[in-house]
Amino acid sequence: MPRIVKKIVTLLPLLLICGLLNGCIMLFHAMDEEQARAELGADYPLSFHPLKDESGRNFSYVDTGQADKPPLVFIHGSPGSWDNFLGFFKDNEIQETFRIISVDRPGFGFSDMGKAEPSLEEQSRIIGHIFTRIPEGQQIILVGHSLGGPVIAQMALDYPERIKGLVFVAGSMDPELEKTKWFQIPAQWIPIKWLIPKSWRASNEEILPLKAELERLIPHYPRIRVPSIILQGELDELVPPGNADFLEKQLINAEVQKQMYPQLNHFIPWSRPRIIKDAIFEMHEIDGIEEGS
Repeated sequence: MPRIVKKIVTLLPLLLICGLLNGCIMLFHAMDEEQARAELGADYPLSFHPLKDESGRNFSYVDTGQADKPPLVFIHGSPGSWDNFLGFFKDNEIQETFRIISVDRPGFGFSDMGKAEPSLEEQSRIIGHIFTRIPEGQQIILVGHSLGGPVIAQMALDYPERIKGLVFVAGSMDPELEKTKWFQIPAQWIPIKWLIPKSWRASNEEILPLKAELERLIPHYPRIRVPSIILQGELDELVPPGNADFLEKQLINAEVQKQMYPQLNHFIPWSRPRIIKDAIFEMHEIDGIEEGS
């Protein structure tokens, strides 16, 4: 059998999967305002904020709560969107205590869906536009799930005076544990690249160079001095538990708690949101800059 025919035969299952995914592409879109209000209620105080930065890049976030409440910012993984944290918007105790903000990272949701941004520094710069919408003197609790983990680490480096604490949930942190999957390379080939949903395309394009981005972070971890809580499931097959050990060792100048859960996998925000909620309130009780100072 000629080599090209073998290659086509090998890729047929992947092409079929891509076609099926593309046919279900709406499943990978973030909730719009109408859908969110159908889920949360027509009177829920929810606001969508589509922005465009100085480079012409679109960036979107969703929030609820008064501006004088402590800001709580959620950053999703890959792929993902702001509504990955919809359950926390529904939590009355969190809603009463915080101004809840959930972003669409570059390349996802309403932040230029499909236009990936591999650079953690550039992601931090784009997401950092939320700080212009948060009153000076307010410190922010950042919650990052999966690839959102290295993003919040980068943001703690870039905006140290604005961050109160970090909650890492199954964060992809250790470059040595970043392994290229068999399907990631052919997923970059045309026409496969254009058959898969935009969110998966963006995910692949930011994950392939992630190892180098994580290596670049290593010498800068000592500059992170804010309290940090690391949450990790020991059954996580997407982000190995060793990532939590790696991060704990890197944060040498921060007060760190590492919490390992033997029965949990990668999907803690959906399966055990209470764990994240407890970490958020623990972080909230830590003394920081006085509000309004």
